[in-house]
Amino acid sequence: MDAKIIGNLIKKLREQKGLSQYKLAEALFVDRTAVTKWENGKTIPSVDMLLMISNYFNISIDELVYGSLKNNENDEKIKKYPAELLHEKHKLRKKLAIVILFLIIISLLFFFYYFLTTYNSIKIYKVSLKSDSIELADSYFIKTREKAYLNINFVNNDLNIDKIKIYYLDKNKEKIIINSNYNNNFTIVDYYGYSEYFDFKRITYILNNMYLKVSEDKKDYVLKINFKQEYSNSKLFLFKDKKSTDEIELDVTTSHFDYQNNMFEKICKNNNCAMDVKYNQISYNLFYDKDTREVVLYNLKDGIMYEYNIEYETFNVSNKASNYSYRVSDKECLQNNCDSYENDYELFWNIINNSIKNY
Repeated sequence: MDAKIIGNLIKKLREQKGLSQYKLAEALFVDRTAVTKWENGKTIPSVDMLLMISNYFNISIDELVYGSLKNNENDEKIKKYPAELLHEKHKLRKKLAIVILFLIIISLLFFFYYFLTTYNSIKIYKVSLKSDSIELADSYFIKTREKAYLNINFVNNDLNIDKIKIYYLDKNKEKIIINSNYNNNFTIVDYYGYSEYFDFKRITYILNNMYLKVSEDKKDYVLKINFKQEYSNSKLFLFKDKKSTDEIELDVTTSHFDYQNNMFEKICKNNNCAMDVKYNQISYNLFYDKDTREVVLYNLKDGIMYEYNIEYETFNVSNKASNYSYRVSDKECLQNNCDSYENDYELFWNIINNSIKNY
């Protein structure tokens, strides 16, 4: 096929119809520059386009390819039906491109919405006191976008404490969170929108200004409560180490404590001691404190916190309704009702093992 011959015929037919290059391009669903290139002999229309052009000008493919019109009206012409299909094909391509563009935009909007609503929305703080007489253990403050969870555990059981009050200062006024007789464990859960204890928009300020007032032997003294942020989901991507946790080589004499400790230490090397996990379609935060050997698993949906101390083998479960403490090594219930211990403990390790296996 000669590009110049075909181009000259296309130009002749266009001018006979009194069409501009733009109008012809519009009729053939192409750019005007494509028509210009055909007529200048720089390019040859595709087979599909030759079919459309011959149908549009009511000539045969032979006439178009060889660049000369025949007077024989019985020459084979392109039938209207296939040409209409080609028109529909081009229309469909345009519609498909619009749909794909729309889906891309929706996906980007969803990503940005997910990013804005989840990025840095979960924070875990370790709670401590600077005191020689009162010590806290396994105490954490967890804030999600919807919930705030404060768990305080006092180690000392032999103190003569009558009452405690936990509060924060707001314009030199006390905002009370807990004001109760002494108990070695306190759990507070608050919800966004209710803000019974915490103003979610001022969490940082509240934590920086929180105090513990202790009434002991008819004497009162105040201690500053310290909150150290241990984890925040402020990373867009978490990169995995090439070597999986299943490849940790342990000596046959390695103790159960050492095995568990090494297992969680592996997570710390890659993930800042924390990871977001899913089990049975429920989202959890998994956090490991290297200093205290504490494993914390937090159920984001129900606000349930599971805590396991590897060294002392104590297992604590806390939620808004109740809490209990169980010593695994001695099979002893240390606090409150431990009837659900077996199910909770099994669920805890199922989640842990599944998470590390998939890590």
